[in-house]
This record gives sequence, C-alpha cells and structure tokens, in this order.
Amino acid sequence: MKNLENLNSKIKINSVTNRFLPINKSVLNGLEPEPKLSDFEMIKPIGKGSFGNVIHVRHKQTMVEYAIKIINKQDKANLGGKPYFRREIEIMYKLHHPNCVKLYGHFEDENCCYFIMEYLPNGNLYHFMKTRKKLIETSHVASIMKDLISAVYYLHNMIPPIIHRDIKPENILLSENGTIKLTDFGWSNYIEYSGEERMTFCGTPLYLAPEMLMRTGHDCNVDIWCIGVLLFELLSGRPPFIAKDKPTLMENIIKGKINWSNINIDDDGKNLIEMILKKDPKMRPSLKEIINHRFFKKYCKNPEEFLIKGNDDMYLNDNIYIISKDSPNMKYYDKKKNENNVRNVNQRKRVISKRDISPVPGKRPYLDKIKNNNNNNINTIDNDIEELKKSKNSNKDSNKHSSSILQIELSSLKKNYENLTSTISLLEKESIKNFELIENHKNYISKLEKENEIKEKEIKKKDLEINRLKEKSKKNENHILKLQLKIENLKKEINSFPMREKVNQRPRTPDNVLYKKKNVNTNTIHQLSTNINISTNQILKNSKIIKIDDKLSPKRNRNNQLRMSKSTSNIINYGKNRNDTFDRKINRINGILKNDY
Repeated sequence: MKNLENLNSKIKINSVTNRFLPINKSVLNGLEPEPKLSDFEMIKPIGKGSFGNVIHVRHKQTMVEYAIKIINKQDKANLGGKPYFRREIEIMYKLHHPNCVKLYGHFEDENCCYFIMEYLPNGNLYHFMKTRKKLIETSHVASIMKDLISAVYYLHNMIPPIIHRDIKPENILLSENGTIKLTDFGWSNYIEYSGEERMTFCGTPLYLAPEMLMRTGHDCNVDIWCIGVLLFELLSGRPPFIAKDKPTLMENIIKGKINWSNINIDDDGKNLIEMILKKDPKMRPSLKEIINHRFFKKYCKNPEEFLIKGNDDMYLNDNIYIISKDSPNMKYYDKKKNENNVRNVNQRKRVISKRDISPVPGKRPYLDKIKNNNNNNINTIDNDIEELKKSKNSNKDSNKHSSSILQIELSSLKKNYENLTSTISLLEKESIKNFELIENHKNYISKLEKENEIKEKEIKKKDLEINRLKEKSKKNENHILKLQLKIENLKKEINSFPMREKVNQRPRTPDNVLYKKKNVNTNTIHQLSTNINISTNQILKNSKIIKIDDKLSPKRNRNNQLRMSKSTSNIINYGKNRNDTFDRKINRINGILKNDY
C-alpha cells in the first residue's frame, strides 16, 4: 500500500485497495495517467460474455471510439478468475496482427476491471449469419476462413505458442474492410514446450473437440477442430453435430457422426471438412495443409501469403498505446519518430559516401551539378541533426521523471529487502526451536526402537518355545498313533485267538486226585460248622450270666455290657469273615469240579 501511495504522489493512479490486474506500462512509465470510467462517454451496450459485458464508448478528449469489456470484481463467479484475466491481458498486449483485436489499455476501480479494446462497428459473425436470409457465398466463406486461419497460425507460431480454445462465430468480429478479427482470449493459454497437453475443460459445447470431452489432454489441434466445425456451419447454415439433448450431442462428437443430410456442399469443401473433423488429433491436417487445399486455391489467390508468424518484423510493435490526448506521452511517439529520422539520415550519408564522384573527361558541368546536389543534401542533414538535438533536450524532462520513478521503486525494494531480512531472522529462530524439538523426538524414537528390539527378542524366544512344544506334540501324536495301532492289532489277535482249542489242549488232572481234594474240602467244612455252633452256644451262656449280674450291680452291668458288646462284635465279625472265606473256597472248588467234569 505504501508503494502505491508513493507512486500515486508521482504518477496519477486510481486508488484501489484490492487490485486484480497489474498497472499498465504506459502509466508506470509516466506517459499518461491511469484512465477512469468518467473519461469515457457511454454510447450503447454491445453484448454479454461469460465473465462480463462489452460496451461501446467514446473518449471525451480524443473522441476516439473504443469497446470496453467490464468485469465485475465483486461477482463470486469472477473471484477465482484473477489469473485468467491477467493472462488474457498479457496475451492481448503481445498480439500485433491485422486479424486479431487490439488491446489499447486497461484500468480498474474498487468494483470492476476494464479492458479498452478496438471497436469494430459491424458486429460479430453470429449476428451476420442470423440476419441473412440466404447462405453466405462460398467465395466469401473462403475469405473469412482465410483470415481466421491467418490469425490462428499467428497464435500457434508465437514463442511460446498460444491456443485460443473458444473459436466460434460470437468471437469473430467483422471490420469495415470486410476482413474479420478474432477476439475474447479469456480461455487462451500457452503451450510452454513441445508435446505439452492442457487439461482444462473449457469452450462452447457445439465446438468442443473429442479430446476435450474425453479429457485426455489437448494442444493446438483443438483450434483446428473448431475451424472445421465453423467451416461446416458457414457452408451449410447449421452445425455438423445435432442432437436433442447434451449427452447425445457429446456422444455424436466423440464418435464423429457428422450429419450430412439436406446439405449442398461442393466436393472440395466436403473433402476438407472430412480431413479436419477426425477423432484422432494427430490425424488432422496442419494449418498450412488446410490453406493449401484446393478449396482455398479455387476461391483465393495465393492464400499462403497471408500466413504471418509472430516473429515477422512488419508486425512487431511496442505494446504501449496512448489513450489520453493531453498526456505527456505524446513525446514518446515524437521520440520514436526522431529515432527513425536519425536512422534515415545515417543511411543517406552512407549512400553519398559510396557514390563515385571521380571526374569524367569532357563532362565537367555534370560533375558540378553532382557537387551542388551533395552540398544541398549535407545542409539538409545538418538541419535534421540540429532538430534532433533540440528534441533530445526536450526529452530530458521526461527522462528525469522516469528516474524519479526508478528511485521510488528502489526505495520500495529496499524496504522489502529489510522486511525479508527480518522475516529470515525470525525463521532462523523458529528453525532452531524446531531442530531441538526434532532432536528430542529422535531420542524418544531411539528409546522406542530399543524397547521394540527387546520385545522382538522376547517374541522370538517365545516363538522358538512354541515351535519346540509343537514338535513335542507332533512326536506324542505319533506315539499315540503307534499305540492305537498296537491296540487295534491286539484286539484283532484276541478276536482271532482259538480259546476253546487251547483249553482242550491243556493237560487234564486225573480223577483220583480230584476225589481226594473233594473229600478234604468237605471235612474242613464240617469242622468249621461245628466250631461255629460251639461259639454260638458260648455266647448264649454269657448273655444269661450278664442278665443276672445286672440285677446285682448296675456299675458292673455297664462295664460288663461294654466288654460283652466288644467281645460279641469281635466274635460276630470273626464269624462273618470265616464264613466269607469258607464260601469263597466252596465256590472255587465247585468251579474247578465243573470245569473238570
């Protein structure tokens, strides 16, 4: 802001807080003040575009008519278009071609940006096509397309090349001479190196190329596609791709379905359109091949002569244009004229010095005439030199003015440098703090890494133990399987074993032995039974004696009862055990006897 205030004190600049565009070169060089909207008289609106409106105006001082494009800065749709507006101005200031609209200057205020452009009174090609009842003659179509191809060829051969990306009848203006001029470079862009492809989706649906719709990347061939579509529309009166809705239109363009029905186009025109409107951009012809086609040779004389490159000297010019009449920048053009005059004078001197003025015998008066002419030329040259010196003195004031501007710019640069140094010092301090933090983080990370290593080692040990246990379990499983197989084999052997045959094969005891064993056992059983009877009789006797003692002494009774109970229980238990053993023995003997007999 301070820099702008300093510039305002020296140069007349509009006070704008939020500038969208850079200041014009003629204003920065002190050649004229920045224009204002009040400097122009509004005549009528011309049309509306995607970013703003175009109005026909007249400059109040010079009475020169211009077309001003107005872009509303406060519109939300235009807030993101700042780089596009700057690029549009940059491109238009570079263009110096008879078939491209000139940009004379620009300015802005708090609300809008303004582009001061060349005014063409005959309107655009779209309006011209709609107002005509008949189709345009093919010769006129050929001349229009020749001018358009010349303009596009100029753009494509700039350094770096420029692609327009929005060629349509609304962006082609008609001049008073009958030629056309290409305008509206809002979607234009550079191709900075060979083979580069742009990816921005832009343009008008009827004129979109297949690569734009498929979004596979596009280059200069997009403009060639638009030229083919426009040629078809001028010759037939309608676009080549027609559909009821947008999706079907896109499909027809991608597939290349050209509607040739009810159209009267000659064979040369049809052949050229088919050559241009190809789906693959690499298969499309170049602009030189198009202009050398037999369609243009039939209706135009030497069409290739109109192709002008961006490097041609005849169209190179300074991109500073003067708008105000009373501004000091008129000296700028006087200075340019004086420089051209000096060049002409030096050329004359060289020509005179190279002439042969040696005396010719018998023709003396002719030589005197040559000398007189040379003297007159020298006098005129001296006069021109004096005039040039005077003009140089008059231009010193303007040079002083430009030097003051440079001093202001230097002071602003110094302040910027100081600010940058302060910011750098702050950044260095912050970087030191960040470095310390980074070191702490590194130490913490190293600790975590060590802990992770220890944990990994433990995990590896556990994994080894698990593997060992798995191996043991596998061995046990194998051992179990072997045991199961043995058991199954044993079961099979048991089932297959001939038990009866083995019993029959056993040696048999003789009958005498068996009778003896039987007699012995029976005798033992009789003895045992008699012993049991004797013991029972004794118990009964003892019980009677105890009853008699109870009556005599109760204390004795108690003690005797305890003793008797113990003895009786012991005797009973002994008898039971003996009976069990006798029963077992008897069962065994009976079993043996059964087996024997």
